[in-house]
Amino acid sequence: MKKINKALALILCAALCIALLGACGRADSENRAASPSAGSGSAESGSTESAVSAAPSTPSASATLRTPADIDLTEAVVITLSGSSVQIDGSGAEESGGVITITDGGIYAVSGTLDDGRIIVNAPGAKVTIALNGASINCSYGSPIYIYKSSSATVHLVAGTKNALSDGKEYTYADSFSSASEEEPNACLYSKSDLTIEGAGTLDVEASFNNGITGKDTLEIYDADLFVFAVNHGINGKDSNTIDSACVTVTCGGDAIRSTNDSDSALGWVDISNSTLTLTSGEDGIQAETALTLSGGVLTLDCSDDALHSNGDVLFSAGACTISTGDDALHADGTLTVSGGSIDILKAYEGLEGSDVDISGGEISIVSSDDGVNAAGGSDGSGFGGRGTDNAFASSGSGHSLTVSGGSLYIIAGGDGLDSNGTITMTGGTVLVNSTGGGDGSLDYDGNFTLEGGVLLAACSGSMVQVPTAPGQYTLSIQFGSILPAGSYIRLAGSSKDFVFCLSAPAGNIIFSSPELEKGDVYSVYCGGDYSGENSRGLCSGGSYTGGTLLTELDISDYLTTYGQFGMGGSRGGNMFGKEGQHGSFGRDGTEPPDKPAPDTSFGGGGGDKRV
Repeated sequence: MKKINKALALILCAALCIALLGACGRADSENRAASPSAGSGSAESGSTESAVSAAPSTPSASATLRTPADIDLTEAVVITLSGSSVQIDGSGAEESGGVITITDGGIYAVSGTLDDGRIIVNAPGAKVTIALNGASINCSYGSPIYIYKSSSATVHLVAGTKNALSDGKEYTYADSFSSASEEEPNACLYSKSDLTIEGAGTLDVEASFNNGITGKDTLEIYDADLFVFAVNHGINGKDSNTIDSACVTVTCGGDAIRSTNDSDSALGWVDISNSTLTLTSGEDGIQAETALTLSGGVLTLDCSDDALHSNGDVLFSAGACTISTGDDALHADGTLTVSGGSIDILKAYEGLEGSDVDISGGEISIVSSDDGVNAAGGSDGSGFGGRGTDNAFASSGSGHSLTVSGGSLYIIAGGDGLDSNGTITMTGGTVLVNSTGGGDGSLDYDGNFTLEGGVLLAACSGSMVQVPTAPGQYTLSIQFGSILPAGSYIRLAGSSKDFVFCLSAPAGNIIFSSPELEKGDVYSVYCGGDYSGENSRGLCSGGSYTGGTLLTELDISDYLTTYGQFGMGGSRGGNMFGKEGQHGSFGRDGTEPPDKPAPDTSFGGGGGDKRV
């Protein structure tokens, strides 16, 4: 068992109280997220992390909740708790010394308060349902509910009821069903059978010994409002962990939600859908061994280690997620895929990280102290809290890829903005990336950067400038000659189109590519000045540009046009340019680029006057 010191336990207990006070109720199921108490991953008030947040203040899960499970208690065995006494009406259960043992299948309706006792299920081959109907069970010496043997078990929270489980700081393992050597059980609610928790009631779990809820086989959670405090892990489903249409608040010293089977590739997965999760954890927020899938809901995570972690793949397709973490926000040892939803990373060591990263949709905002998005191999050197305990990827070498084909991506990174130990490919979407690291760049790749579509605005203040190696649309790379402060305006004034940008962070150069850049046009580049319109994370529209200093004029005749003296330039596979006004490569085969087709006008570049 992981030992948690008393100071941490007190902090977690205080955090739980705050979380419970602000927690969601069934009457507000459309927007039930409660902000977690400040943890070691929290963004400080008034910090840059808070200022650049792009997620909506009340995000919508945009999902359909399932109809909560109901239950018929007319034939149930009724168990009434009253302090130190227990009354059982029906057969299939017996009580001795405050221990209720269920030995037969069926439904058992439990109500009242048990001061120091427990329920043990020992019904081999039988299906058992424990209906908590306004029950509070405390056990100072073991698990309040211990499902030892059954074919499957359900804990049903009767609609409208409040229920609670709590344990002591030490387990005695004195009964014949428990094992001290295997530390079994080690959770407030512990099941060695497939376990389902469902129903439109509420369950508070206070685990002072170790874990909150553990299912040794599959664990499924539906409908319920769960509040879990645990000195170690919060909710553990060994073979799998499914949460759908539930509201779950976890405050713990270990992982908040996890699945741990690493011996079977078909198991060890976590699946989250249509749920509201508020997770404050001393380690990972959600941890999976094989696959982590998120397909709807509202998630708020404040974690010391990775917020969303899989030793296999991560798939994020829908929902709204807000993250503060001491290490990676989303980490996959395998492939990290984002195809929809919104991800707002207020604070992280690295934002998105995987052996391969594929972004085809969604709205992503990242503030990171190191790389914003990283496709890497081998060990990444970050690990717990970004302090150097390696995360091992599925494969090593240079065969890794970062692909953007849709969605929007906004990054302010203390390291590289987009970083790939292999290739970068961009065919669509909008990427706005800022790097503030002195020895880093907005773009960093070991192989090639193929750019064939979308809008790219990359700015950095560091010495390493890499540009796309194989642009399939017109691209500008401009060096300012000095570091311009955040908030500075840049204008590209062409004969048919104006583009105005506002730097989100200090920068000495920008790289800009858009389907709207026109071959044969001459763009006057201005720095400084003012703009009267809107600024959407660096892209300005709907106003007029005034003032500013003319830096240069660039004639768009090649796919890549550059201006200014670059620093490290082409190191690690990028193009290197050294003379002002020098054009880069032509087409990918070295020929004159063809006339460009009609541009996609979806990019809202500056709409002001054409010349100052």
